[in-house]
Amino acid sequence: MIPSFLHSGDKPPQPIAAVPSPPHFQAPLLPVERAIFSKRASQQSGTTAAQKSGLRYEAKVQRELDSRYGKRYFPSKHIHFRDQRGWNTAVPDGLLCGFEWVAVIEIKSQHMPESWWQLRRKYEPVVRVLLPHDRIILVEICRALDKDMPYPERFDLIEELDKFLEHAPDGSLGVLQWRL
Repeated sequence: MIPSFLHSGDKPPQPIAAVPSPPHFQAPLLPVERAIFSKRASQQSGTTAAQKSGLRYEAKVQRELDSRYGKRYFPSKHIHFRDQRGWNTAVPDGLLCGFEWVAVIEIKSQHMPESWWQLRRKYEPVVRVLLPHDRIILVEICRALDKDMPYPERFDLIEELDKFLEHAPDGSLGVLQWRL
């Protein structure tokens, strides 16, 4: 069962922090001029025990989302985009499509600021060009959630994913703790 939605206003606010970007992170140099889906398949491998554990958790979440949403869910879809530097590729962990919205999914074994950099600074501007008429919703799914972890913006704590996706305004950011 996917947990339900709880607005962050119902709990004390999370700390907001100026968090540096992850090493080697490169956001699109705005504006993004064009974006298209690619047919490439994603290949991931971890070298440390923590990375391997994170990839196992991601694989479980991917299977659950695929099972629940079927053809509406697109795991690890490569998106080629053109920005001021030229062509590059973004690979969000998942895209979940509704009738008037698309959720950009990032899966982490633990809640961390890196997800914000990926979701807000890389994937959101690319998906806005790819699907300009849809409401864009950003979702981090994590196994472990420390609400005191410094994060660059406030987010909604999600208890019920479907309800959150139907009611979240454009540009919303939600975090779903999902222990599988």
